[in-house]
Amino acid sequence: MDSNIISAIISSVTAIIVAIITVVYTGKAKAKEEDTQYSIFNTTYTILHRKKDNKLMAIKDGFSWWAFFFNYVWLFYTRLWSTIFSSLLFIIVFGLHFYIIEEISDYHFFEYFIKIIALISINMPILLGTLGNRLLIKKYTKDCLLASPHSFYPIKSIIANTKDNAILKYMEEGKN
Repeated sequence: MDSNIISAIISSVTAIIVAIITVVYTGKAKAKEEDTQYSIFNTTYTILHRKKDNKLMAIKDGFSWWAFFFNYVWLFYTRLWSTIFSSLLFIIVFGLHFYIIEEISDYHFFEYFIKIIALISINMPILLGTLGNRLLIKKYTKDCLLASPHSFYPIKSIIANTKDNAILKYMEEGKN
């Protein structure tokens, strides 16, 4: 098979996987009757609560534009060390595998490796943009089952136009 066909197939499969993940993980909150007016400026936020200091945090559900445009910089900024480590380890192990196969055999797999790394670097922003906010929620709630005082607990999904408005809406609902 031609390498361009292989590249197109890998890219198409990745796009289909990203589309499926987006459809599965993007849910809208069940809103009250007064919140049913959706607009392009309203977004769903997941409200997280830390019992230790009664801190509230709102993280946007859906696509993360910061993760899309500044993928590894965003990962370092948000301190998602496991994602950084696993993605770089995947690329290194994958590269060593192709290098060893090329040295052992007469095939030139390294040319394919370069093309696959190019596809990974093209698809990495799409994957991080799609899954970035979910990774953040998972990071903050990872010790939730262990009842750690430093962990946040997901409370509710709120539709609002900013993070601060989402927290204010949650606080107003608590007072009623």
